[in-house]
Amino acid sequence: MGAILIAGAGGFVGARLAADLRAAGIPVVTAGRGHGLDLCFDLHDEPGRLLRALPRPVDDAVVACGIASVDACSREPARARLVNVERTRILLAALLEHGIRPIFLSSDLVFGDGALPHREGAPRRPLCAYGRFKAEIEDFLWRTGRPAVVIRAAKLVNPADPTRCPLVTLARRARAGLPVRAARDQWITPTFCGDLSRLIRTLLPRPGSHLVHVAGDTPTTRFALAHLVAGRAGHPEAVRGCGLAELRLPAERPRNARLDNRRLREVYGVAPTALGELLRSALEAAGGSRIPGPRGRARTLRPPPAAAAG
Repeated sequence: MGAILIAGAGGFVGARLAADLRAAGIPVVTAGRGHGLDLCFDLHDEPGRLLRALPRPVDDAVVACGIASVDACSREPARARLVNVERTRILLAALLEHGIRPIFLSSDLVFGDGALPHREGAPRRPLCAYGRFKAEIEDFLWRTGRPAVVIRAAKLVNPADPTRCPLVTLARRARAGLPVRAARDQWITPTFCGDLSRLIRTLLPRPGSHLVHVAGDTPTTRFALAHLVAGRAGHPEAVRGCGLAELRLPAERPRNARLDNRRLREVYGVAPTALGELLRSALEAAGGSRIPGPRGRARTLRPPPAAAAG
């Protein structure tokens, strides 16, 4: 088996994937912007130069690069489309031409509101530019008729990278007495970056094309999740509930973006990490003690009645 290339290995997701796969003994070639990577690469670069510089044969390539900010894509859609669609498509075409199977990281935002939770074959109705761009790349890969992998993830969590993990940031803001606004009417299923790594390890020896959702077992509103983290940090009063529309975000989000993870479990044998374990890790990374209590079974988090009434 050849190595796996990670394009975007300096980013929040790519860095975690590279570390996990290397720890599992899988040969990895890292490319992207930042220090300590094997190859320097930007999506504006000619992909042929990247592929000619590969230090060893590569069979698969994770594409985890591009503009990751959902709101930035809506503020500057032309610039974002150039990067997230046009330049990404050029990179993917080059990988396929060299016989390298792409592993494209897509998003729950390819879906709009509808029947929930969203299964892999559900109709896609993205509400924002970021989601539309992801859907365009998915369609491009399937049209080629060549082996490719598309992994859809939800809100990404990685306490091992505390400076960029949203749960750690939230806990630190609460402890500092800074207010946090969170939507009471938006449902998500957070994705642990470590679960992405476990799925990719499972996929590497499996040929062909795959489409799979990686998401947690615990559906939660943004408010319920923020309230739980802030409460464990000792400052539940820091979280202020509101409606999604009140946040006036540049990019429209679906109120229900829950992903169905049955295929992840039943076909690929990957059980998502429990939300309680993620919360404990986030609190530790934020400088606090462990969240007490055993690992919880899958459940639905709902805000306490008194807090939800505010």
